[in-house]
Amino acid sequence: MYDLNDTEFEAVLKLNADYREAHCRDKFRTFKELFLLVTDEGPCMLSGDNEEGDEVAAVLPVWPHPRYATVFADAMGYVNARVQNVSLAVFLESWVHLLGENQVSIGFMPLPFKDDADEGDFNIAPAASLEEAAAPERDTSV
Repeated sequence: MYDLNDTEFEAVLKLNADYREAHCRDKFRTFKELFLLVTDEGPCMLSGDNEEGDEVAAVLPVWPHPRYATVFADAMGYVNARVQNVSLAVFLESWVHLLGENQVSIGFMPLPFKDDADEGDFNIAPAASLEEAAAPERDTSV
Protein backbone atom coordinates (compact mmCIF):
# COMPACT_ATOMS: atom_id res chain seq x y z
CA MET A 1 0.00 0.00 0.00
CA TYR A 2 1.28 3.45 -0.79
CA ASP A 3 1.35 6.52 1.42
CA LEU A 4 -1.59 8.80 0.72
CA ASN A 5 -1.39 12.34 2.03
CA ASP A 6 -4.42 14.61 2.46
CA THR A 7 -3.52 16.77 -0.55
CA GLU A 8 -3.42 13.81 -2.95
CA PHE A 9 -6.52 12.30 -1.38
CA GLU A 10 -8.57 15.48 -1.87
CA ALA A 11 -7.20 16.07 -5.38
CA VAL A 12 -8.10 12.56 -6.54
CA LEU A 13 -11.64 12.89 -5.16
CA LYS A 14 -12.11 15.90 -7.45
CA LEU A 15 -11.12 13.98 -10.60
CA ASN A 16 -13.78 12.94 -13.10
CA ALA A 17 -14.52 9.26 -13.72
CA ASP A 18 -12.04 8.92 -16.61
CA TYR A 19 -9.14 10.34 -14.60
CA ARG A 20 -10.06 8.25 -11.54
CA GLU A 21 -10.03 5.12 -13.71
CA ALA A 22 -6.60 6.06 -15.08
CA HIS A 23 -5.41 6.77 -11.53
CA CYS A 24 -6.66 3.36 -10.36
CA ARG A 25 -5.05 1.51 -13.24
CA ASP A 26 -1.75 3.29 -12.59
CA LYS A 27 -1.80 2.45 -8.87
CA PHE A 28 -2.85 -1.16 -9.56
CA ARG A 29 0.02 -1.51 -12.04
CA THR A 30 2.54 0.06 -9.66
CA PHE A 31 1.52 -1.49 -6.33
CA LYS A 32 -0.06 -4.75 -7.58
CA GLU A 33 -3.03 -4.59 -5.22
CA LEU A 34 -6.57 -3.31 -5.08
CA PHE A 35 -9.16 -2.77 -2.38
CA LEU A 36 -12.82 -3.65 -2.23
CA LEU A 37 -15.59 -3.73 0.34
CA VAL A 38 -16.84 -7.00 1.79
CA THR A 39 -19.41 -8.13 4.33
CA ASP A 40 -20.04 -11.55 5.85
CA GLU A 41 -22.25 -12.28 2.83
CA GLY A 42 -19.52 -11.47 0.29
CA PRO A 43 -18.26 -8.50 -1.68
CA CYS A 44 -20.37 -5.33 -1.87
CA MET A 45 -21.85 -4.85 -5.33
CA LEU A 46 -23.35 -1.90 -7.18
CA SER A 47 -25.24 -1.51 -10.44
CA GLY A 48 -24.09 0.70 -13.26
CA ASP A 49 -24.21 1.57 -16.94
CA ASN A 50 -21.58 0.74 -19.53
CA GLU A 51 -20.21 3.27 -22.05
CA GLU A 52 -23.19 2.65 -24.34
CA GLY A 53 -25.60 3.49 -21.51
CA ASP A 54 -26.81 -0.09 -21.12
CA GLU A 55 -27.40 -1.18 -17.52
CA VAL A 56 -25.14 -3.99 -16.37
CA ALA A 57 -26.29 -6.56 -13.84
CA ALA A 58 -23.66 -6.05 -11.17
CA VAL A 59 -20.53 -4.04 -10.57
CA LEU A 60 -17.75 -4.81 -8.11
CA PRO A 61 -16.33 -1.45 -6.99
CA VAL A 62 -12.54 -1.30 -6.59
CA TRP A 63 -10.25 1.35 -5.17
CA PRO A 64 -6.45 1.88 -5.23
CA HIS A 65 -6.22 2.71 -1.52
CA PRO A 66 -8.26 1.64 1.53
CA ARG A 67 -8.95 5.25 2.53
CA TYR A 68 -11.11 5.82 -0.56
CA ALA A 69 -13.08 2.61 0.07
CA THR A 70 -13.59 3.56 3.72
CA VAL A 71 -14.93 7.00 2.82
CA PHE A 72 -17.32 5.43 0.33
CA ALA A 73 -18.56 2.84 2.85
CA ASP A 74 -19.04 5.43 5.59
CA ALA A 75 -20.87 7.90 3.34
CA MET A 76 -23.14 5.19 1.94
CA GLY A 77 -23.97 3.80 5.39
CA TYR A 78 -22.40 0.39 4.80
CA VAL A 79 -21.96 -0.25 8.52
CA ASN A 80 -21.14 -3.96 8.15
CA ALA A 81 -18.66 -3.50 5.31
CA ARG A 82 -14.93 -3.76 5.78
CA VAL A 83 -12.12 -2.99 3.38
CA GLN A 84 -10.40 -6.03 1.91
CA ASN A 85 -6.99 -5.95 0.25
CA VAL A 86 -6.61 -8.26 -2.76
CA SER A 87 -3.32 -8.70 -4.54
CA LEU A 88 -3.53 -8.15 -8.28
CA ALA A 89 -2.18 -11.66 -8.88
CA VAL A 90 -4.90 -13.26 -6.73
CA PHE A 91 -7.57 -11.07 -8.32
CA LEU A 92 -6.50 -12.14 -11.80
CA GLU A 93 -6.10 -15.82 -10.90
CA SER A 94 -9.17 -16.29 -8.70
CA TRP A 95 -11.66 -13.51 -9.36
CA VAL A 96 -11.58 -12.54 -13.04
CA HIS A 97 -12.96 -15.81 -14.42
CA LEU A 98 -15.73 -16.01 -11.81
CA LEU A 99 -16.72 -12.37 -12.34
CA GLY A 100 -16.79 -12.88 -16.11
CA GLU A 101 -18.95 -16.01 -15.82
CA ASN A 102 -21.42 -14.08 -13.68
CA GLN A 103 -21.33 -11.00 -15.91
CA VAL A 104 -20.00 -8.83 -13.11
CA SER A 105 -17.97 -5.81 -14.19
CA ILE A 106 -15.60 -3.77 -12.08
CA GLY A 107 -16.30 -0.15 -11.17
CA PHE A 108 -13.31 2.13 -10.84
CA MET A 109 -13.31 4.16 -7.65
CA PRO A 110 -16.95 5.16 -7.25
CA LEU A 111 -17.57 8.19 -5.09
CA PRO A 112 -20.42 8.41 -2.58
CA PHE A 113 -23.79 8.91 -4.26
CA LYS A 114 -25.61 12.17 -3.63
CA ASP A 115 -29.08 10.59 -3.35
CA ASP A 116 -31.00 7.43 -4.23
CA ALA A 117 -31.54 8.58 -7.82
CA ASP A 118 -27.82 9.20 -8.33
CA GLU A 119 -25.95 5.97 -9.07
CA GLY A 120 -22.63 7.76 -8.92
CA ASP A 121 -20.12 8.76 -11.53
CA PHE A 122 -17.67 5.95 -12.18
CA ASN A 123 -16.38 3.94 -15.12
CA ILE A 124 -16.97 0.24 -15.45
CA ALA A 125 -15.10 -2.38 -17.44
CA PRO A 126 -14.79 -6.16 -17.63
CA ALA A 127 -12.66 -7.54 -14.80
CA ALA A 128 -10.29 -9.03 -17.38
CA SER A 129 -9.30 -5.50 -18.38
CA LEU A 130 -7.06 -5.46 -15.30
CA GLU A 131 -4.78 -8.07 -16.89
CA GLU A 132 -2.85 -5.22 -18.49
CA ALA A 133 -1.95 -3.96 -15.02
CA ALA A 134 -0.11 -7.21 -14.33
CA ALA A 135 1.90 -7.04 -17.53
CA PRO A 136 5.53 -5.98 -17.12
CA GLU A 137 6.28 -2.38 -17.94
CA ARG A 138 7.56 -2.00 -21.49
CA ASP A 139 10.83 -0.21 -21.95
CA THR A 140 10.08 2.59 -24.39
CA SER A 141 13.58 4.07 -24.33
CA VAL A 142 15.68 3.81 -27.44
